[in-house]
Amino acid sequence: MDLSHTKRLPKYQRREQLLNAALMLVREQGTEDLTLCSLAQRVGITHTVVYRHFKTRTGLLIALYGRVDAHQVEILLAKLKLATPHLKQIAYAVSDAYVTGACEVGVEWQALQAALKGNAEMSAVLRQLTEVYVAICQDALAPYSHLSSDQLHLRCIGFLGAARTIAEELIGGHIERVEAVVTLTALILCWLTAAEARVQACPPTASCSTGRAMPLCADLRTSGLS
Repeated sequence: MDLSHTKRLPKYQRREQLLNAALMLVREQGTEDLTLCSLAQRVGITHTVVYRHFKTRTGLLIALYGRVDAHQVEILLAKLKLATPHLKQIAYAVSDAYVTGACEVGVEWQALQAALKGNAEMSAVLRQLTEVYVAICQDALAPYSHLSSDQLHLRCIGFLGAARTIAEELIGGHIERVEAVVTLTALILCWLTAAEARVQACPPTASCSTGRAMPLCADLRTSGLS
């Protein structure tokens, strides 16, 4: 391949070009054939240029995952901006945003997760990205919840875990899009409204093994499980 006339681009533009091309490769062929060399060939530049941006194949995969996650965050923020300030609408917006992202980049997201499974560097990145997404959900739902910050944070983490599993069902063709959105919305409403009712009925608290105060519900006290 003659690379002598390849157009020079500013660094940030070249990186965007490489990420776009890599994402297309993953969409078309999966992650197995994605290497720094195959990406360079796809774009029509030397391997050295790609290496300067990503150093390793793992670095490229992590950067791609970050791109996919950033797209999901953009969708979430856009949906929340348009939502009416009411619990049901906010819960729907959060759920619809996740499902929309899964529909748009879910296949690539699954492939990248599988390729990076067990990678220590990716585990740290995934935790950081998850915390960003959880924080946005928590801030959006906080005005409609009587839960403590720690309790709401944990429920948002639980929502994200459930959303990932339901997204896998959707991507696999086992459920319809509307089912995914409705189920996730109901999950948020159930967790928050049921928790609010218990908190109001059960003001006493007990400490768990982490030292955090937790509501001691009347049904647990009367059942002999407390």
